[in-house]
Amino acid sequence: MSIVGVFFVYGLAFFTLGLAVAIYPKKDSAFRLADKMWLLAAFGIIHGINEWVDMFMLIRKPASEDFLNYLSLLFLAVSFLFLFQFGVSLIAESKNKYRALKALPAILFIGWIAIVVFHDQRILLGNIWARYLLGAPGIFLAAWALLLQTSQFREMNLTVISRHLKLAAGALAGYAVFSGLVVPQAAFFPASVLNYTEFLNVSGIPVQVLRSVCAVLITYAILRVLAVFQWETNTRVRNLLAESQKAYAELGKLEKVKDSLTQMIVHDLNNPLGIILGSVEMLDRGPGDKLSGEQKDALRVALDNISEMRDMISNLLDIGRMEEGKLPLHYENIKLDVFLKEATDALQILAKGRGKSISIHLPADAPEIRADKDILKRVIFNLVGNALKFTPVGSEVVIAASYSAANKEVLISVKDQGEGIPKEYLGRVFDKFIQVDPAKKVKRSGKGLGLTFCKMAVEAHAGKIWVESQAGKGSTFYFTIPAETVN
Repeated sequence: MSIVGVFFVYGLAFFTLGLAVAIYPKKDSAFRLADKMWLLAAFGIIHGINEWVDMFMLIRKPASEDFLNYLSLLFLAVSFLFLFQFGVSLIAESKNKYRALKALPAILFIGWIAIVVFHDQRILLGNIWARYLLGAPGIFLAAWALLLQTSQFREMNLTVISRHLKLAAGALAGYAVFSGLVVPQAAFFPASVLNYTEFLNVSGIPVQVLRSVCAVLITYAILRVLAVFQWETNTRVRNLLAESQKAYAELGKLEKVKDSLTQMIVHDLNNPLGIILGSVEMLDRGPGDKLSGEQKDALRVALDNISEMRDMISNLLDIGRMEEGKLPLHYENIKLDVFLKEATDALQILAKGRGKSISIHLPADAPEIRADKDILKRVIFNLVGNALKFTPVGSEVVIAASYSAANKEVLISVKDQGEGIPKEYLGRVFDKFIQVDPAKKVKRSGKGLGLTFCKMAVEAHAGKIWVESQAGKGSTFYFTIPAETVN
């Protein structure tokens, strides 16, 4: 390989080292090494560019090399300064008694600048003293710093990383000799003895070749060390996942306890509430004319609210059973026209009293379906009851049904003429304990159990339920019964 090729490999090795260290993720690492790696990255990139500048000068041999020589000299000194700072910073962090070392690179760099400024042979002396003052001590200290880090990795049984740190430290020690002590020839000791010419005469190998070998070894070892940060990230992710799974399991247990407690309380409320409802109904029928109009209105309000509470309790109990898969469905043949009329008879009276109406639209050949009649009736009751709440006076709620031979399913819809459901809440209307007040356009916490029951009841029949709504144009709830339930 020609000397130009040696310079190219030399520069490429260190540039690759610097770039890899710079882009490798090390954020929030627990290793002392991580916080100081940017100094090593700066050394690698700048030193690699320095070698390529030297290579360019060998290839082009420009008539005036002053600018490139000074540029190369600056890159050389600054790169060694970064490596020097990398070493002393790690040592100071590992050994508190050596904290004073952190000031050494800056002091020696100032001394190097003075040499360059106040001597005539700036290029030659600048190169030599950059290696003596910054290169040799900085590289040796960087090697020692890496050796100090091996203890932290051994404690964590990361022996492979520890071995690669030792390899990097050894290669750095060799590089300190070949790059920090073997310098251009000069008239003073030790440059007069340990220089490029004498080294070539003794060994027969240009010192740049051995420098490039050290650079490749350093780069290889450091790149292998970088794998520890990926290992650390993977370990952190696994630990977080394990903690999340544990927390999820604990949450699941708490959820089961909460559901069990809720079911127990609701079940215990059911019986006394039934007694209260029966007593209030008896009072409503018994006193007759003895009650004033205001008292009758109050009694009617009480009856309505007790009935609503009973429905809520029934929904809660049935939702709990469906969640546990303990609510059996009793299938029977159902004629849609008869079924929908029965399901809405009580609601028709309620709608008329509020100045609203309910209409049912069925095709002439409306099919029979097989379903749990009581469960499906409560689905219709909930959907139509909700629609009546939000349909203005003088409007109607429309119930429609159809059979699609193509999709092999019965589709039932309930349409109101209310304000509609805000778009951002369409996906939450079937959640437990959530209601949406269209008039206020805000989410309102409340009972919110009717639609949850509808969803679970329809899905228990292997059907689907959804809602379509547009602001100011009302909402339409749809649910399907699959083809296998059709006679």
